[in-house]
Amino acid sequence: MPPAERVPGLVQARFLDLGTLSPDALHAAYHGLAVAQDERAQPVLAWARSAAPHLCIGQSQSARAELDLDACARAGVSVVRRSLGGGTVLVDGDQRCVFFVLPLTLAAARPARIFEYCLGPLARTFQSFGISARPVGRADLWVADSKIAGSGAATLGSCMVFGSSFVLRFPDELFCRLVHVPSPGFRAWLHEALPAAFTCWARLAAVPADAALVGALHASVAATLGWDLRTDVPSADERCAMRAAEDELRLEAGEEDVEISHRRIPNGIKLNATTYLAEWQEGVTWLRVLLRDGSIARISAHDPDVAAALEGSIGCPVQAAVLEERLGRVLAPEAARTWARRIKICMAGAHNDDDDFSESADRWPNRP
Repeated sequence: MPPAERVPGLVQARFLDLGTLSPDALHAAYHGLAVAQDERAQPVLAWARSAAPHLCIGQSQSARAELDLDACARAGVSVVRRSLGGGTVLVDGDQRCVFFVLPLTLAAARPARIFEYCLGPLARTFQSFGISARPVGRADLWVADSKIAGSGAATLGSCMVFGSSFVLRFPDELFCRLVHVPSPGFRAWLHEALPAAFTCWARLAAVPADAALVGALHASVAATLGWDLRTDVPSADERCAMRAAEDELRLEAGEEDVEISHRRIPNGIKLNATTYLAEWQEGVTWLRVLLRDGSIARISAHDPDVAAALEGSIGCPVQAAVLEERLGRVLAPEAARTWARRIKICMAGAHNDDDDFSESADRWPNRP
């Protein structure tokens, strides 16, 4: 292939359409690409889709703690631990996965900059189709009050990798069926809350053809990052590194998940940057809370009378003094203190979840 004409003033970069890949090959692809680069490499934008639905967990997550592995097996949905940060993601053929592979010599290849740098062209791509996506939090894109794209990043070899996707459609029911839940009631709340917290392209606009989406992505990358993208294919060294990374993933799939035993959110699940669902249990006593924008949006408990009283806390932030004062209007002082404390315990970790970047992903050796 003859070299593309260079455009003065633009960053020379490569675009790799990797096609449809198995779940292991998909997550090995960006890892292999990254470790195959040297410090003089051009940035890479890779595009791919998954051949099969799979659950993808982040580096710091436990599959046994986060997922219902029996339900996954019954549904024929595999589980892959990716080398990027972030939480549990269901990936299927209705997503177009995008990976930026940035050499560490590029100024943007730093944890403090990577998300803003790479989310910019993705937001502009959505906007070019009339979808008003905007950054929210560190690693997400939202439309109105719903998340439409998440992301994760890691340092791999001599590169930093950023991964995200265009979710054209999303199987809410399947996701709710496969994650670990403490009770049927929790699953029912999750099923009700998820569509409001996370949306997809088809709910907002007509789904574009791949060629149109790729064209818009190229234009957005050029406009926001100043990249001159040249369509290319992986080199022999890159293909070798991708295969080696896939072999490592398959080996890891048979290993016990013993090093990590806790959930990312101890008592529940993060639905988006401001929405958490959690349930606390002690014997027959339980408490379930949906937190939105830092305040209680929905709450229930094992006892109907207690549940009715706890509804007085709706709209309250999860702050012990505020909760105790509000609950003290309908409960005895000791009961108000007890339930305020339980709400705090239930929502532990809901405001300290910042795991979209992984520093510990270099578990595979660099391969030429």
